[in-house]
Amino acid sequence: MNSIRIEHSNLSLAWAEAFLALMTPGCTEITPLIVTVNGIDGDKIQEHADIRRSLDKALTRAGTSCHTVANTIFPKSLWNPFRERALLYERYNKHA
Repeated sequence: MNSIRIEHSNLSLAWAEAFLALMTPGCTEITPLIVTVNGIDGDKIQEHADIRRSLDKALTRAGTSCHTVANTIFPKSLWNPFRERALLYERYNKHA
């Protein structure tokens, strides 16, 4: 069982590093895999479009996408910033 912690200020580079670690020959899982993206300021997220497209293509071949993976980490569709935080937790727990 492998353990990896990745920290980066660029979303694409952080997840690219995680993806490459998972693609290492002989790797079957990484537990835990901790990815931290620093410096996110509201909607201002550092990202490389080419890396995002390449990652999406690879994930599509595997039957998923960046959007799907992101929604498992933080289900933005369940969040309403104008409602109480407790409602998000309640809705999330119903889907978990």
